[in-house]
Amino acid sequence: MRNRSLVRLLCPALVACWMAVPLAGAVELSEELVYDEAVVRGELPNGLTYRIRQNTLPQNRLELRLVIRAGSILEDEDQLGLAHFLEHMAFNGTVHFEKQQLVDYLESIGMAFGPDLNAYTSFDETVYMLQIPTDDEEVLENALLILQDWAQGILMDPSEIDKERGVVIEEWRSRRGAAQRIRDEQLKVVFHESRYADRLPIGKVEILETFEPESLRRFYGDWYRPDLMGFVAVGDVPPAELEARIRETFGVLENPPDPRPRAEFEVPDHRETLVSIVDDPEATGSSVSVYYKTPSADLRTHGDYRRYLVEGLFTYMLNQRLDERRKKPNPPFLSAGSFKGSLVLTKDVLGLSASVDDNGFVRGLQEALTEAERVRRFGFTETELERAKAARLRRMEVAYNERETTRSASFAAEYVQDILQDVISPGIEAELALHREFLPAIRLSELNRLAENWITDVNRVIMASGPRKDGVRMPTEEELTDVFARVSEAELEPYVDDTSLAPLVADPPPAGSIAERREIPELGVTEWILSNGMRVLLKPTDFKEDQILFSAFSPGGTSLVDLEELIPTTSAASVMMAGGVGDFSQIQLEKKLADKVAGVTPYMDWMREGLTGSCAPQDLETLCQLVHLWFTAPRADEEAYEAYRERFRASLINRLADPFRIFGDTIRRVMSQDHPRREPWTPEMVDEMDLHASREVFQERFADADDFVVMFVGRFDLEELAPWVELYLASLPSLPDKEWLVDHGVRRPEGPVKREVRKGMDPRSHVVLVFHDLMDWSEAELIRMECMVNALEIRLRERIREDMGGTYGIRVSPQTDRYPEPRYAIQISFGCAPDRVDDLVRAVDEEIARIIEEPLPAQDLTKVRETQLRRREVQLRENEFWRDMLDFYLWTGDDPRNLLRFPELVNEVDGEAIREAAQRYLGTENRAEFRLYPEASAAEGEPETPEPEADVAA
Repeated sequence: MRNRSLVRLLCPALVACWMAVPLAGAVELSEELVYDEAVVRGELPNGLTYRIRQNTLPQNRLELRLVIRAGSILEDEDQLGLAHFLEHMAFNGTVHFEKQQLVDYLESIGMAFGPDLNAYTSFDETVYMLQIPTDDEEVLENALLILQDWAQGILMDPSEIDKERGVVIEEWRSRRGAAQRIRDEQLKVVFHESRYADRLPIGKVEILETFEPESLRRFYGDWYRPDLMGFVAVGDVPPAELEARIRETFGVLENPPDPRPRAEFEVPDHRETLVSIVDDPEATGSSVSVYYKTPSADLRTHGDYRRYLVEGLFTYMLNQRLDERRKKPNPPFLSAGSFKGSLVLTKDVLGLSASVDDNGFVRGLQEALTEAERVRRFGFTETELERAKAARLRRMEVAYNERETTRSASFAAEYVQDILQDVISPGIEAELALHREFLPAIRLSELNRLAENWITDVNRVIMASGPRKDGVRMPTEEELTDVFARVSEAELEPYVDDTSLAPLVADPPPAGSIAERREIPELGVTEWILSNGMRVLLKPTDFKEDQILFSAFSPGGTSLVDLEELIPTTSAASVMMAGGVGDFSQIQLEKKLADKVAGVTPYMDWMREGLTGSCAPQDLETLCQLVHLWFTAPRADEEAYEAYRERFRASLINRLADPFRIFGDTIRRVMSQDHPRREPWTPEMVDEMDLHASREVFQERFADADDFVVMFVGRFDLEELAPWVELYLASLPSLPDKEWLVDHGVRRPEGPVKREVRKGMDPRSHVVLVFHDLMDWSEAELIRMECMVNALEIRLRERIREDMGGTYGIRVSPQTDRYPEPRYAIQISFGCAPDRVDDLVRAVDEEIARIIEEPLPAQDLTKVRETQLRRREVQLRENEFWRDMLDFYLWTGDDPRNLLRFPELVNEVDGEAIREAAQRYLGTENRAEFRLYPEASAAEGEPETPEPEADVAA
């Protein structure tokens, strides 16, 4: 369950496109938008509203949402945190599903807790989310019964409330840290003199620990009522059938005889500038922002929509300029962006944020504001506007082309916001028509007028946050407010739009050829062997109308270089990305591709190098050109390199202030036995970077096309793709020698290992257990391991979270490596209170012993099988799945036809097979245990002397 809050608004460099700006327009701009006719809308006599849409992606699935227009803002003083607590209780016993029966039932039909079954609470709403299969009539009936129970049938048994206190407090604990402490202080200023400042959804721990059940029941009775509810259903079920069921199921809900008014709470305006300056010893970065609070914007008329387009163009162009500035020498910020979004129900916020290096607050704010001031004085250029229009229209066309392959969850999220904000969703056909109608008529003068209202001194909040440490001085209020005057008085030059009209590939190479064609008919896959030896696997699909995914790999990676070359090699892909490709700098390349839906990114890890990318079908040639250029013309740009290196160094300077970074580095070092090839990055290592060495090794790793395996998955025609493959891929150079990765002896430690790290201010601990060893590699064995891991995770969640209330979440995750030898690692991780670590680790060990000693019960086996099979049903209609699976099989050397055996192999897994897998993979002597404690805490509650620095810190 997620406690949705303002994290997205308080992070730097967010980009959105809503600002309140007056628009001139014809009379028709006042006409109301027409709701998408594909959506069935209605309202029951009791006030509950609903949205229904039939959609077939994914097939045989239905997305359900219960929307409660009530959140933490409506809590009484003795209820702080109970809106969110009530959301938790919906999963702990209802009229028709006692205690854990609800989760047990949904898992038995293959729906996983989290991805398919979840909820969130915010200031103004609570939303319950459920995905179900639609191939069983009884499942649909039960799902609607569950939602009816959530609406007015939550039991709130006192014993279940007491158990859930621990879970909710652990959720609170899991969110603690520097970012949360800073955010708490900033919100007090953002919500100045507003009720929102005292109604954070997570609430107050002292109330969560001590509230009486009656306080929770009172909130439920006051606010969970049909006139404050909405219902959304999107999926593979006829709307008429769903509408009848909704009326039958939710029409029986009743409003209280004397309902409490559902008030809306304002965030008061203020003429003075409010300032928040916060430092924290565990902060890992610095940021500075200026926010302007504005009234909530409507989206109900044609005029509203036109304003939305104008605002979107404005922020797009401003953000392009800010991003361009950070890529130039001596960058004033690591990242920066203008943004606007919904603050709360009654208020939006627009502003400018920048992530800066230590002591860079004033400079970062000044440079970001300067770009806005430059726009105010000189305006944007015609080329910027035309590029922004083209990019906007192109992406809308892609969305239109994907209208039949949009996922149901995306529609459901849109209609939830419609219900909450009373907006109109006109549908993608209408939106494309509105884009085509309005975009051509939007003039540069109209955009430039917006900038005149960008910098104001009303409803303004300035925020700065950074690390508390020697050498860092936080700015004063006066220093921050003085920036605005300096910017307004500064001498500025107009912006020069640096573009290139040259073609991506000026001189097309002599084309190669497809030397051999093979088929894997069972998978619908074609294989081409090109004249240069490159293998190309092709999987045409109809899963997404406007999507083609690309990937390529070759063995070797950083394993092929000596230790002294490791840093330039490890950083080579990022360094070359910063420089651009061919005759285009990165800035020019982004502008060149603005109206394209195509991109390619190189990578280099310790085993292999490669490329990943995607495109729309009409931009397939562009994708192939980019692939060709990364092989043949990587670009070393001194200025871009220096800007990237300085940003990278600044991002590393404070990383070890975060206790979890130290904890993670400790795990990495111990599990690699301090191997020098697994050293985490430090600021000092940045000095060993070398642009020309990186370019040399990059060119060397991409010099031989014969070593590469390439995959295309998506909406393409083989015969239309073939000429581009022959021209841009088959023409790539190849060498006679074959390469393979080099084994440098990086191994996990043998035998038991235990480490404790003591770092951090907050009363929270974290535990990681790792079981690892060699394994027998086979398709069946991988599936048995996955099933065993799923079974263990279910048991641990039930024991550690639900029964003991010891953690918010516990995760079990497997990792398998085919090379340099077949190995596995199974990691169990959870957070908890420091004084509960011993008890919870002991309970985990008891559950591991149970799964090793006893065959899995039939009911748990059903959950595991159904979850695996239901997940695979959806995956088989996803391009990402096919790309990743082809990559996996080609890399491991296994037969890709094996993926068709998945249902057979899952159904062969029985309780005894789970037990045997647990014996093999969890019964090993190679167990590593890592514990993170706060600095002034130990398992016994007393401080201890830290271990030597080499064993504790990383």
